[in-house]
Amino acid sequence: MNIIIIDLFLNKNSPVGSCILQEIKGLSNTHQLTVLSSHLALEDKSSVTFHKVSILSQPNFLRYFMFYYLVKMKMSFLLKKMARTGSKNVVIQATSGQYATCDICHTQFCHAAYLEKHWHKVDVKGVRKLLRKLNHSFIARKEKKAFSSAKLIVVPSRDLKNEIKEYYPSTAKKLVTIPNPVDTKRFSRDAEVGHNQRNALGFTEADTVIAFAALGDFERKGLGLLLEALSLLKRDAPRYKILVIGGRGPEIALFQKKASQLGVSGQVVFAGFQKDIRPYFWAADMFSLPSVYEAFSLVCIQAAAAKLPLLVTDISGVNEYVVDNENGWFVERTTTAIAAKLRKIGADKTVIATLGANAEKTAHRYSQEVFQERWLELYSTLAKKEVVVNIKELQESLI
Repeated sequence: MNIIIIDLFLNKNSPVGSCILQEIKGLSNTHQLTVLSSHLALEDKSSVTFHKVSILSQPNFLRYFMFYYLVKMKMSFLLKKMARTGSKNVVIQATSGQYATCDICHTQFCHAAYLEKHWHKVDVKGVRKLLRKLNHSFIARKEKKAFSSAKLIVVPSRDLKNEIKEYYPSTAKKLVTIPNPVDTKRFSRDAEVGHNQRNALGFTEADTVIAFAALGDFERKGLGLLLEALSLLKRDAPRYKILVIGGRGPEIALFQKKASQLGVSGQVVFAGFQKDIRPYFWAADMFSLPSVYEAFSLVCIQAAAAKLPLLVTDISGVNEYVVDNENGWFVERTTTAIAAKLRKIGADKTVIATLGANAEKTAHRYSQEVFQERWLELYSTLAKKEVVVNIKELQESLI
């Protein structure tokens, strides 16, 4: 089977891209793969045909806008070329609304739902707010087209599946759930590396370090609430510290200023973007992501594999495997609720370690091997049903 896979950024540090990289590795032995992306982080690209799509690095709105229209042009030429070389059938898989005429839509977000239900909860202002709104609005329009065109829509969690059905009722029979994977061996805790990293970051053994990690969008993911909660705990709680992993310069500077205004800058370390987040996870005691909205947070399951208990809001995906007081804690998305929960936990290292060990066991249910098997099964099912598209039909649809 000829499979074309389209995704903006296929990198180990991209939550969606890293999942698709594992899918590609699982499919490449049995299918012919063509990949369109701005970046493909495969050491061995010999098993795929890669077409690079060059785009700007920032802002996000322009990245998505450029990628969408450049891919549309490249696909027109690619399909003509495949037709000339004798290829007859192809299946096109695209992420969210990045290519509307797809057969399989792999999505980790419902932008229509986010804009209506959750956008007002995010404390972002000025130009950044405008650009993010434009980005979500643009993708919301394109995801509508993609969901309509797709024969199957692959989502990582039960809640996202239900949300898409709510906003796009016609998709009900198209939705398939394949949870995101984690490389459990790679994230398995290395105590020595973690100890050295902890010292390098300036933390002591007496500190209880809460890791927070995100590529960006710190407001949506709840960093501000964590900083505010920390300020409430300064006088009457053990030595909680926050380790912030990820983000870009302007956003980091904004939250450094917020930490200073709250009087907790001495308790927060901003590590910035890291190609390898594992040593930073291993340097921490627990992980927190009090996010407004997620579909299936990959960073949470990675933290669990690194033996960190999770302090999280009741968000999609995470609520399918976190058990309160067993492998983590659920908390309401308010400053006072987070502070109260941290006060109750009391930085008890014994309790934290026990829940961390349970979190590690939970992560093994989401191994890469299981993920790859599910994608192989999905494409095998498609082949049996002959749900493949004739290239001539595709070319006609592009006219």
